[in-house]
Amino acid sequence: MCGIYASVSKTGSTHPSPGLKQLLCQRGPDHLGELDVHIGSDSGTVSLSFVSTVLALRGGHIAVQPLVDSQTGSILCWNGEVWKIGDEPVEGNDGEAVLALLASRTSSLSTFDSVNCVLGALQSLSGPFAFVYFDKVHQLLYFGRDCLGRRSLLLN
Repeated sequence: MCGIYASVSKTGSTHPSPGLKQLLCQRGPDHLGELDVHIGSDSGTVSLSFVSTVLALRGGHIAVQPLVDSQTGSILCWNGEVWKIGDEPVEGNDGEAVLALLASRTSSLSTFDSVNCVLGALQSLSGPFAFVYFDKVHQLLYFGRDCLGRRSLLLN
């Protein structure tokens, strides 16, 4: 299991308390990663803070999180296991496969079409998961879990 944390704030980056960070580390003792993104708009700046801890169970290496797509700058915090995408079994790290799927489906589309593609991509995943995905190209934040809710995701 991995631990994920995301915060959206208009008052600057917001990180988890030391106690919460310790609880996240207990869920993923192999790696702790933090990333801040600031988005400017006419109404001010919005700060996004992402924290991920990793328990490495799949693939030949530890996929450090938050995962960042090198082409688009989009970000994924992932807690889950995906066995198949569509009808194809996942080879290697599932979080990296999911980020590649999401980024490739949204980078060249309009905002409206990208939302539909993200939803379609998520519906194609087989396995238990919870995630936070920031589509940097369209400046959209997605979060959710598999349809059975087999991975916890809390909102406050």
